[in-house]
Amino acid sequence: MEVHNGMSEMELDPVLNSNDNSLSSALCYGSVDNECQWREERCAVGDGQTSSVSKNQLKKMKKRERWLSSRQARRQEQAAKRKQRKLEARLRGEPSSSAGSNRKLLKLSSMELSACRQRVAIDMSFDELMNERDLCKALNQLAQCYAVNRRAKNPLQFHVVNFRGTSRVNFNNIPGNNNWDVQLSEEDYEQLFGLWNVVYLTSESPNVVHELDESKVYIIGGLVDHNHLKGRCLELAEQRRMAHARLPIDEHVKMNARRVLSINHVFEILLRYTETKNWQLAIETVVPKRKLQTQQQQHPTVATSTENNNGHRTSSDD
Repeated sequence: MEVHNGMSEMELDPVLNSNDNSLSSALCYGSVDNECQWREERCAVGDGQTSSVSKNQLKKMKKRERWLSSRQARRQEQAAKRKQRKLEARLRGEPSSSAGSNRKLLKLSSMELSACRQRVAIDMSFDELMNERDLCKALNQLAQCYAVNRRAKNPLQFHVVNFRGTSRVNFNNIPGNNNWDVQLSEEDYEQLFGLWNVVYLTSESPNVVHELDESKVYIIGGLVDHNHLKGRCLELAEQRRMAHARLPIDEHVKMNARRVLSINHVFEILLRYTETKNWQLAIETVVPKRKLQTQQQQHPTVATSTENNNGHRTSSDD
């Protein structure tokens, strides 16, 4: 990526610029005045000026003192948790969280250098079907797609198509977004890829994706669906006579609710499949646990009743 207006690559890229220190500093400012006030009150008590300090204030001061005395232990505990998270991230093969190593690793993880040539595109042609809140959600999910792809060892070839209108204006208003390592286009997928090379992903399709085909472009509808738009992507695919299919969710896991997933979940499942070649592992890694049925829910205990020789009914669990 290029450097613009004197800003570094790290400042422009939201994934590279992932240091939380600035946020932490901003949050700390709100506690400075409280800390000074507490110290003044504590000195007043130490000087014997207890008449101006109420019982409620004394109680708060003691509570504050206990909190401060345990601060070092809390910091050590937080440091241990951070260390454990970093270790787990390394075991999963994720990049280090340090800024320097992030920049180096993420540069190596560009689409251009990726061993994965599978193309995935998000179709952002649904602005008129969503209100302002859902448009924001769609852009947030788009950002999550970019973040997970940027951190992958071999990222997908990521395209955003039909990207115009309100969603594009909102996207452009965020500094650095146009420096993403992604192909952004106002053009339709037909002009970019040809309809014969496209497979539109929709959960209502009777067709199932069993393996990904690198010669095809898998399209994800950039639509935040609240059930009132059910079947919209399938209808679109049929109208334009495109190939369409669904991910093999039902064939590998059981879900508690309708199998429609967010934009970023569909994208990440495709990414994880290219890494593992295992649909079940990819789906279970990405889909929130609350949406998946547990083993007990899939095979509920059934109580059966039998009658013994004395005419009493007894039950046994299968």
